Amino acid sequence: MWAMADIEVNKRAEDPWEFKVMLKEDDEVVGEYIVNMDEIEYARYGDDIEPEELIEATFKFLLAHEEPEMILVEFNLHEIEDHFPEYPDRVRDYCNQ
Repeated sequence: MWAMADIEVNKRAEDPWEFKVMLKEDDEVVGEYIVNMDEIEYARYGDDIEPEELIEATFKFLLAHEEPEMILVEFNLHEIEDHFPEYPDRVRDYCNQ
């Protein structure tokens, strides 16, 4: 896992359900991503936490399973489940870690 990576999540101004995520290590950007979700995905995966927290937890989950360069540059949350069926049940485990 990339425990040393800092995860920076920013909501895109033009779309409240689109987020820009930057992974940084020692203040150097090691990955940039665009993540989309909709209200249905938010309700399914984490409606009891802030959307930004869900995105951060998602990246912690992904980094526990693969290297940053293996993460798609742009994706929707529901696509994670295609590769990691345990994602819906485990993503909240990565909140506040």
